[in-house]
Amino acid sequence: MLYTIVRGNSFYDVAIAVRSLSTGASKVLLTGGSHPHYVRTGHIVYAFAGTLRAVSFDAVRLEVTSDPVPVLANVATGDAASTFGVARDGSLIYIEGSNSQLSEFVWVNRQGQEERLTAPPRNYRHPRLSPDGTRFAVDIWDQGKNDIWIWSFARETMSRFTSRPGFTSYPTWTPDGLRVAFGASGGLFWKDADGTGNADLLIEDTTKRLFPQAFSTDGKHLILRARNPNRGADMFMLELEDRSSLVPFVTTEFNEANAEISPDGRFLAYQSDETGQLEIYVRPFPNVEDGLTQVSTGGGTRPLWARDGSELFYVSSERQILGVSVTTTESDIAFGKPEVVVERPYFAGGGLGRAYDIAPDGERFLMLRAAGDSERELIFVQNWGEELKRLVPSGGVP
Repeated sequence: MLYTIVRGNSFYDVAIAVRSLSTGASKVLLTGGSHPHYVRTGHIVYAFAGTLRAVSFDAVRLEVTSDPVPVLANVATGDAASTFGVARDGSLIYIEGSNSQLSEFVWVNRQGQEERLTAPPRNYRHPRLSPDGTRFAVDIWDQGKNDIWIWSFARETMSRFTSRPGFTSYPTWTPDGLRVAFGASGGLFWKDADGTGNADLLIEDTTKRLFPQAFSTDGKHLILRARNPNRGADMFMLELEDRSSLVPFVTTEFNEANAEISPDGRFLAYQSDETGQLEIYVRPFPNVEDGLTQVSTGGGTRPLWARDGSELFYVSSERQILGVSVTTTESDIAFGKPEVVVERPYFAGGGLGRAYDIAPDGERFLMLRAAGDSERELIFVQNWGEELKRLVPSGGVP
């Protein structure tokens, strides 16, 4: 299995690795690329800075056998998902254009009706509605840097919340709505939600590459995702009164991310690739070792609880939003059959996080869609495998 490793504090510090599904052993093949595709001509094709590159690959020894070669320019290679694919017969499909991803916000109800917000099109990621639903915080990426901004529904204005060098990402509201935590160069911070004052450091840690995920309902703990360059993503817990150390929370040989705590504070939902593909799992909280339930079966990412805890939503492999009913007792939790609640594919996530949210009434979803002036051509190329073999000679593999 080929996959992308995010190694630094930015999605642009990436590498391509291979993992044996039988032994679980992994090794890095290439640095500086993402979204790898194995092609039966004996190549790996991957995205790099708006182009596709290819290397010759020995699938028996799991080794790259050539230098990288640019094979196609002007490809929209977004960081949330691959914008190209190669079929078994060597046909290529891709989206033409630059990496700029202008998007706009819409409310979408369960009947598929849209209501566009007046926020101007920009490169948005990771929107998070405030607990009272009157505002949302969001990453905005501009010209290679990003900051967090806050939108007010009442005033219909977007106000800058952070202005820092490097990256600033993953806004996460405290349960009382008074502060917003975020990951940034140098550690994890939070700041008063009204934008006043300076950001306070919660914990300094440049090695684990921390990103906030969810506060406990009592506001005393913060679940974090930490990138381990040798193993992938794990989850840790920060005790907010002490802040002296991180407690390993869900740490395995697999990648765990996008943690969400249920509104009653009793359960933790997250995604993991322990089966070989990303699926949604739920554990008791805070005693995560007391149980494990797999919720999705055909692939799932970016879970989200309904505000009343009666449903759990996630993004399917077809980029639809699915919902499952949730029934709890004093000691257990049960899930219903997944049903489509948002049919049309929207932007499921910018970067590695969730890019949608749900209104407090549970009837509307805050979604991102491509802005009207950023539509792009979908290009289909037959027999592209022959061109690939010409550009990057390979002996092929069985």
